[in-house]
Amino acid sequence: MFVAVNMKVVPSGIVGILPLMLVIGTVLSLVGDKTPIIKDYSGGGPIVVIFGSSALVMFNILLKEAVAKITTFMGSGGFLDLIICALIAGSLLGMNRKLLLQAVVRYLPCLIGGVIAALALVGVVGALLGYGAKEAVLYIGVPIMGGGMDAGAVPLAKIFGGRLNQDPKTIMSIMTPAVVLGNAVAIIASGALDKIGKIKLSLSENGKLIVARSKTQLYAEEEKEEKSNDLGLYGIGILFSGAFMTAGLCMANMGGSGLLY
Repeated sequence: MFVAVNMKVVPSGIVGILPLMLVIGTVLSLVGDKTPIIKDYSGGGPIVVIFGSSALVMFNILLKEAVAKITTFMGSGGFLDLIICALIAGSLLGMNRKLLLQAVVRYLPCLIGGVIAALALVGVVGALLGYGAKEAVLYIGVPIMGGGMDAGAVPLAKIFGGRLNQDPKTIMSIMTPAVVLGNAVAIIASGALDKIGKIKLSLSENGKLIVARSKTQLYAEEEKEEKSNDLGLYGIGILFSGAFMTAGLCMANMGGSGLLY
């Protein structure tokens, strides 16, 4: 793939760009997972993928032609939309139903409280710095809490752009630095917390979402859930992802036509 990049013959679209992205991501991820300190306290592979790929572009190590093709593939090529839809569909279909029902009463209030506290803190800091509380919450806090770039900044930029009659690219230019930095801080913090949790298991319950009244009962049910590798299920997931986005576009069109108001 790197030879093809230097020869400027990488095919456009999924045939050439997806393998190139996989090669770059895999190499950088392996570096992060094998480097001392970074792998234990700074998030490992994901943090190196974020900053490493940015460095490849910044220092012109990755040729501009390849960068342009990757940008087109992710943007107008629609691959980023597929990722967003897959994240949403996978989150909905991948939940353990029994665990979710038992966890929601105790876990959901903590989740909502954490989101409210985070957004409130963003607003306070934004007001103190003169940036504006509303702007800080909408352009910094909400995109980060919404899921970062794929599920946060990208769809929000389109939504805000449509409602405010602004170019989504302009809004993205505001959201992107904050989201990337927020992701980096979150990865580093979670890496450190993961290390602490492994050292002192009483703080983390060894990765379990909730502490059940009967640990063996809930954890046994969770472990008994079989993971299927049926390719048909992957096809259903892709279909559901596309249908999910299509339904959203239908609703957006109805809203724009005044049918929902």
